[in-house]
Amino acid sequence: MDLDTKWVVAEVKHRASQYGNIIEEVTFANADWQIAYTYLDPGNQNYKNWKDIVDLFDRGCGVIVQGLRAKKIKHKSGYSLINADSPVKIRHVELDRQIVVDALAEELVENTAR
Repeated sequence: MDLDTKWVVAEVKHRASQYGNIIEEVTFANADWQIAYTYLDPGNQNYKNWKDIVDLFDRGCGVIVQGLRAKKIKHKSGYSLINADSPVKIRHVELDRQIVVDALAEELVENTAR
């Protein structure tokens, strides 16, 4: 997985973990038709790298990030599982999430036409 690849934050689910605390399951998508996931625990030290991303998404913003590193294991869905210790960086934010979704859809169509 290329650290320069731009990923759209597609979904953030706040849910109970198997240990009883609340975690976030974050889903990402990119213009190469790839889907990836990570799990974040607000109690972990690495959460500081993700807090702004989750907060922006929760406020309805569209967020594009870079710096995702895949783990060697896969998510239960078969897609890549992102290491929560990745050097993630916010690359772009839109106040209207639909703008980011539409831009990703355009890129998907362009990449399919090639």
